[in-house]
Amino acid sequence: MDAPLVLAMSAPRPVCVVHGELDEACPVEGVEEAVSAAEPWYAASGNSDRLQLATFENVQDTVRLCPPHLGIGGFVRCSLLFVEAVGA
Repeated sequence: MDAPLVLAMSAPRPVCVVHGELDEACPVEGVEEAVSAAEPWYAASGNSDRLQLATFENVQDTVRLCPPHLGIGGFVRCSLLFVEAVGA
């Protein structure tokens, strides 16, 4: 998957990437790089606040993209379920 391209193509839709810092399959540096590469696209559309990265320390998990159609309420529910599931 070409995460930087997929994230850039998501602009201006809201996306929050939720990532476990200890995920060996998807190192945090790669996730940060993908989000950074998409930031200019969000900025160009005037929606910099719609791209977020939430990294959980001492958590081993895969990258999750919170679907934009869920809105902020859906993101909060998604995040709470994630935190509950991993015990963070």
